[in-house]
Amino acid sequence: YRPSFIKKPSMMVSSSDDSSIKQTPSDVLLIDIAVYIVKSMTMIIFGRINCQVFDDPFIIGIYCGSFPSPAIGNEVIKPFVDEMNSFMERELVGSGNYASKLTLNAFVCDPISNSLITCTSLPNSLHGCSRCNQRANLQIDEGFTSFPFSMTLATIRSDDDFKYLLNNDHHIAQPILAELEIGLISQFTIDYKIIVCGVMKHLMNMWMRGRLDYRINKDTLQKISRDLILMTSNCPREFSKKPRSLEEISQWDSTDWNLFLLYFSPIALKSRMPQRYYVHYLYFHLAMRILMSSEINNAEANSFILGQLLNTFIADFTTLYGSDKMDYNVHNLLHFEQIQQKLGPLKKLHGFTYHNQISMFNNILDTSEDMNLEEIGEKIVDNSSTMVENKVNELINTVYPFINIKGELVFKKFTISINEPDN
Repeated sequence: YRPSFIKKPSMMVSSSDDSSIKQTPSDVLLIDIAVYIVKSMTMIIFGRINCQVFDDPFIIGIYCGSFPSPAIGNEVIKPFVDEMNSFMERELVGSGNYASKLTLNAFVCDPISNSLITCTSLPNSLHGCSRCNQRANLQIDEGFTSFPFSMTLATIRSDDDFKYLLNNDHHIAQPILAELEIGLISQFTIDYKIIVCGVMKHLMNMWMRGRLDYRINKDTLQKISRDLILMTSNCPREFSKKPRSLEEISQWDSTDWNLFLLYFSPIALKSRMPQRYYVHYLYFHLAMRILMSSEINNAEANSFILGQLLNTFIADFTTLYGSDKMDYNVHNLLHFEQIQQKLGPLKKLHGFTYHNQISMFNNILDTSEDMNLEEIGEKIVDNSSTMVENKVNELINTVYPFINIKGELVFKKFTISINEPDN
């Protein structure tokens, strides 16, 4: 690797349950790990060096096959654990004899992958919450489990739970990940992309098809759609997508839901729904703006406010929508305060960081569904090499800010032009 492209990381997470964010020694390279199940029953393990410059994610390993039981996760993850142990036991030497130690910082996984690699109950089971031992209720008619809104009778899980396999209803087997001496609670986050965007979709489904006291009528839905379309002319290029009409809602993906939650919804929904439901929603919106903020100043105050907003949102959720609507995703909002206290602002600790890599993998599968793992691996190496080469060329040859051929002033993260809406 090229050490000139890696600025010293500033902080890391300790695996101790009672510790918080701390300074990282200058000779340590932090790596985040992500594990996701994509189509065709394929699990992908990603890595991302936690630095300020060259931090693009890369694929570490792929598993393709069936998942007959949660215990299969140990077999899937073992090659990664063995390889990671070998890296962590020695120093990595780059050009100029620059040496550093590779250290695991944090894991982010979709809920099912989390259950598989930690050998725990699946998310929608009665003991499926990965952060607490709150027992769920089976909603047979709805086809999912719901959770009590109060945490008073639940205890938060700890790293020691995995060490001693406490609460056997949640633990299936001893996870091989424990060999890495990481905190299987303290160093794992809940994926914002899956959980939070899932809550946003859940709310919209209830507003469109739920009970009459909070259902939005068709005329109002058309007005919301109209407002969303009108916003497109005011969205600068830094937005990855433009607002889409509710008529296309079946085609919305997690990026659409995220942009709607963080940016478009407070405007589009204002005066379009009952006031108490709108104010209740704003608790959720504001909490997620804090959670996704890159600011680290007043982190303790931000965590406290985040917790207060989400606790109020959850407490009123049951009253407004009914206890049977408190699904796995809504319940997990209660745990984001603890996660932010341990990991700080989520920054890139979420599934959107790995979106391009997952899309690349899906495109490879779409090209030929008959490809074997070896052929897929060769394709990924070729594509990844091209991506890395382009990134290196950009780092070497691009000096920001600069003026492009259109006369626009281009900064690293945004562009200013004389044309609306980028002016």
